[in-house]
Parts: sequence; C-alpha cells; structure tokens
Amino acid sequence: MDPTRVLKNGFRKLRDLEVFTDLTIICGRQSYKVHKALVCAQSGYFHKMCCNSPYQASHVTITLGRLDDQCSYLSDAAKGHDDEKAVEQMIDFFYGLSDPVPEDSENRLNAYAQLFAVAVKYHVPGLRKVAVEGFDQVCESLCSDGGDLNDFAKAIEFVYTTTRSNVRELRTIVERLLDAEPHLLEEESIKEAVDSVPGFAHALLQKAYGLRKPCGESDRPQVSGSRCAYGMECQLEECWQCGLKHRGCSGQCPQLSQEL
Repeated sequence: MDPTRVLKNGFRKLRDLEVFTDLTIICGRQSYKVHKALVCAQSGYFHKMCCNSPYQASHVTITLGRLDDQCSYLSDAAKGHDDEKAVEQMIDFFYGLSDPVPEDSENRLNAYAQLFAVAVKYHVPGLRKVAVEGFDQVCESLCSDGGDLNDFAKAIEFVYTTTRSNVRELRTIVERLLDAEPHLLEEESIKEAVDSVPGFAHALLQKAYGLRKPCGESDRPQVSGSRCAYGMECQLEECWQCGLKHRGCSGQCPQLSQEL
C-alpha cells in the first residue's frame, strides 16, 4: 500500500476518534478537537497562537471569528464568524483530505471561494492552492458545460469582498473569464455583481485594454525578512500563475504581503 495513503488514513483515524487531542477550535456553534502538531505545521496563524502565551497550556482553546482588527478590509456582511462549513473543510484538509469540497456540493464555486478566504485568513498555503485550482476548474466548466451564472455572480461578490485587493488569485480567474467570455456581462445577475463591487468595472477595463501589469512587474523593491503581525517572516514565493517571485509569508500576511 502507498505509504502516503497509510499516513493519511492514520491522520483520519486520529480525527475520527478524537484521541490525544490538545487543541479545540471553536467557530460559531461548532467545535473541533484537533492536534496542535498537525494543525500548526500547516497554518501560520495557529502556529503563532499556540506558541504565544497564554496559549502554551497543555490544551488550548481558540475561538475563531474575532479577527476584525486584522481584517478591516472585509465588507460588513463578511465580518463576524467565519463560514462554519469552510472551517470544517479546512480541518478536514489538515487531516489529509486533499480536496475537501465534495463534487456533489450545491455551489462548488462559492465553496471554493469561501475555502480560499479561510486559507488566506489563517495562513494555510496548501489549502490556498487547492482552493485556487478548484475555483479555476469550476469556472472552466461554467463556460464549457453552461453552469449556473447566478452561482458565478454570487462568487464574484464574495471574492471581491473577503480578501485584500492585492490577493489576486481568484480575482485574476474571474477577470480572465469575463475577458474571454464578454457575453457573460450581458446577464442580469453578472451586471448586478459587477455594479455592486467598487472598482471591479475599472479592473475589467484595465484587463481589456492591457493596462494591468502582469504578475511580478512592479517598481516596489524586493524585501525579505520583514515580519507581519503574527510574527511570520516574509519571504519570496513563486506566483501560482506566472512563476515570478512575490513577497509573502505563510498564506500571505495581511499587513505586508504585496506584489514585487
């Protein structure tokens, strides 16, 4: 049997049995008993929280959804507790589920967008990559298979109101799709979504006329070694799309992450 599969099966058994847990994560009405070693190895946020006093106790409890001071860029509707389902899927990912969004999900596009927002917020780079790839695949099938445009419209609003403007992955996918399929802009639900997001129409114009700089093209100096509010050291990382170097940390820190 594949050693990786054996390891993942062991992680899943730990999760199901809830044995030897030393961390409780609370989100809204849900609570999850998990293992610091697994969670902190994959999340910069939880790593920092568990390393800091008073969280150095043998068993730690962390309540999510109290990060408005770190997430002032969120719309009023997006503030408060994180989506409970997305948090549960993030925890599933910690325990070895490579793609935690089921294929039969009612709205997979929005599910990946919510998962991406959670991955960015809690500095989970592996999950962030999974969410980007899943979102991209669903967008492609939207054009080829004639998916639900109402779902796409809802996803547009969510993508542009739950992460900072310089968190570009999902924004790039949305803009690329609308640039390639301009007839989608004639749909009423898409029109409403475009009108509801400040600056989105301008971003589409920049894309259409080639005014947006490609990834990595900027006059900002390269800075490495700075630390964000969580104490994570910023380093140069490859862009998921173009391979050029960007500055960021574990999942792209809210304060310092920006294109080079």
